[in-house]
Amino acid sequence: MKVLTQRKSVTPKAVIFDMDGLLIDSEQVYFKSFKQTSSIFNVTNCDDIFFKILGQNHVGTLKILSTEFGCSDFSRQFEKQWSLEAHKLFQHPIDIKPGVHDLLIALDRQRIPYAVATGNMTETAMLLLQKCGLGSVFSIIIGGDQVENGKPEPDIYLKAAEALHIRPGHCAVFEDSENGVRAGLAAGMSVFQVPDMVEPTDEFRNLGHTILDSLRAGPMALGLEAKNR
Repeated sequence: MKVLTQRKSVTPKAVIFDMDGLLIDSEQVYFKSFKQTSSIFNVTNCDDIFFKILGQNHVGTLKILSTEFGCSDFSRQFEKQWSLEAHKLFQHPIDIKPGVHDLLIALDRQRIPYAVATGNMTETAMLLLQKCGLGSVFSIIIGGDQVENGKPEPDIYLKAAEALHIRPGHCAVFEDSENGVRAGLAAGMSVFQVPDMVEPTDEFRNLGHTILDSLRAGPMALGLEAKNR
């Protein structure tokens, strides 16, 4: 349990979590299904395209695919097949990321409210959280279909703060992706990153956020450990 890069922060009045790759180990599923779909459509540079998509909502994903493929019809066909391949893989169990339960318990003890803000569709997010046993934990789930602009734009985090009735500057964000980190910072929030599939570059580490090796370090990073003793 380590805080790899620490920025000065105060205990927030609310916490907003990304979902895929942060709360649940679903990003690997999307990556595997993306590679399977790429094989079906004979797409060769699938890794680069996938990492550009991380954190995006449905609209943003289609825009990136259209830019990469140069054809909107092909992009829609690809995205539809990708959804089918992912659905097959999601029939298997999905793991919760280490430290999730302890961090939520620490927040509950201090009566700090929290929400989920994910680029995934709201209905899909609810189903995945339910599948992992977290469905009843989050009363506020903001999906990418609820905002016009996906991450790295701040829209989804601002909407989550509004739903929590907390000013953005008093919220903390937990993220795994670069797009998500940029979205949280653009919203004026304190951002804590737990890298999942992509390690942050030296340049990215200097954006002004805190980097953790897992969510197990979350309570300490938020200053909750001493308060919970």
